[in-house]
Amino acid sequence: MGNNEPKTDTNNFLNWVEIKNFKSIKDLRLDCKRVNVFIGKPNVGKSNILEGLGLLGLNYSNSDLFGKDFFRYKSISNLFFDDEITSDIVVSSDKINAVLKYNSTFKTYYAIVGTGFWFEKVEKTLQEKEVVLNRNILKNEEAYSYIMMSVFAGSQMVKNNNEYENVKVFRFAILNNGKQFPGLFNNNTYGPVKRYEYKKIIKYDEVGENYLLPPYGRNLFNVIDHDEEIRKDLAEVFRPNGLTLVLSKKDRKFSVQKQIDGYVYDYPYSNIADTFQRYAFYLAAIESNTNSVIVLEEPEVHSFPPYTQELTYRMIYSEENQFFVTTHSPYLLQTLIENLTDDQLNVFITYYENYETKVRALTSEELREVMDFGIDIFYNLEKYQPNA
Repeated sequence: MGNNEPKTDTNNFLNWVEIKNFKSIKDLRLDCKRVNVFIGKPNVGKSNILEGLGLLGLNYSNSDLFGKDFFRYKSISNLFFDDEITSDIVVSSDKINAVLKYNSTFKTYYAIVGTGFWFEKVEKTLQEKEVVLNRNILKNEEAYSYIMMSVFAGSQMVKNNNEYENVKVFRFAILNNGKQFPGLFNNNTYGPVKRYEYKKIIKYDEVGENYLLPPYGRNLFNVIDHDEEIRKDLAEVFRPNGLTLVLSKKDRKFSVQKQIDGYVYDYPYSNIADTFQRYAFYLAAIESNTNSVIVLEEPEVHSFPPYTQELTYRMIYSEENQFFVTTHSPYLLQTLIENLTDDQLNVFITYYENYETKVRALTSEELREVMDFGIDIFYNLEKYQPNA
């Protein structure tokens, strides 16, 4: 890199992550690189790893039920390994931590996400106020408000240079069905860990952030409207079909148009191929972010392989972002292996052993073997499991 070239800012990248007691994960450690890919048979827990990582980005949750837009569950107890709520869910890393606990005093759950100082403040406040609450001075919502106000007293939700310090999440009085006390300052749109999931949205929110908001991209219209490069890229996608992407600022909706003999025909965006809609979503997720930890589950689903490969190249060249991705696509996997060096890429074989999700990172030699296997790697996964 030349002296005049700007240095890529990667200080938000996670060097390691540990997930404990979350769904099928009893105790799992990941030593991370810039691109981290999880492959394995269905139902071995690949999605659970991504959901566990998503707990570090809980500040982006926009659901009335606890994390319902981030986690799949029927009851909160389902999030715990073997439904054992006495063992805390803990997701820790070198940058940020998260816990989900059951409180036997209140007979509800609570979650904390943030850095060490924030954890200490919340736990200390809970211990202090628990004594008062046990005297029945306050009950129910009054008690919950008292707790929340005590925790957030003196906390300022402002952006500072350390982005992880901006994440101050405390969700309290969570019932087993996911209902939670709304509290104060429970959400903010800061934080580097961003788990995305494609979902069709008819009308987009008027949200001013310049990056795509997890998990569903409710500000996708804003992102595309304000990013000229993304608009140009999408124009190239539609041009071969004689179509033009149209942005209606009044309604905050997309549509597509075709022009024949001077007549313009307008079609709903929802009518175009799923491949195009998904491509626009994932393109915005990658290109609108910098110095972020981006979590994607099977971005190749319902997509024509050339578009999957193009998104893969976007990940490769997006050196200012870190990625955690699950895939069943040989096109995605092969493209990553062929274009990234060993110090940039982790491929984790994900497997199930003794009813637990486990992983093993492939060695450099094994990655070269995978290149030789090509599409057949997904028929030879057992070869790379321990004790195979």
